[in-house]
Amino acid sequence: MLFMRQFDVVAIWCIVTLIAEADMQADYHDPKAEIIAQIGLSSSTFDNPSVYIDTVRSGITGNVAKRILETFDVKRSVAASILQTQESNVARLYNRANIKGNVAEDLLQSLKVNLKALEVFEDKGLVSEWMDTAIPVLDGNTPNSLMDTCEGRSWIIATLDRIEFGEFS
Repeated sequence: MLFMRQFDVVAIWCIVTLIAEADMQADYHDPKAEIIAQIGLSSSTFDNPSVYIDTVRSGITGNVAKRILETFDVKRSVAASILQTQESNVARLYNRANIKGNVAEDLLQSLKVNLKALEVFEDKGLVSEWMDTAIPVLDGNTPNSLMDTCEGRSWIIATLDRIEFGEFS
């Protein structure tokens, strides 16, 4: 009889634990996935190299480009450098049906940088502030000033990785 009661207690504890875990998972919202969905990209864009490459090759719409840049309040001057155009032409690119190749890839990579920064800082305001701050490990450059090159974006992500893992702040 004592064994049955202990079994019942263990069974009830297991059920309560499973229910609690299910509730926690139901309440969890992945901000990265939500942002990617709001922008209008596939949820696997950054997780699946084939999807990423197909997206670059087939292109993204001007509206998606606009949402990428507006989601993180990217300044017009930074947007122009990412889009490889002059500031006065940024709005015209938003009306394009399709942006392909290097420009599409630069946009996706800029999104990836901002998503990584959001993952590290957990606040869009802090991301914007950090992106405009001269960072000593980036040779005194602001992250935004490095967003126009692939190497610059890689350097920013490497720096964010170091911050995330506590190598420096």
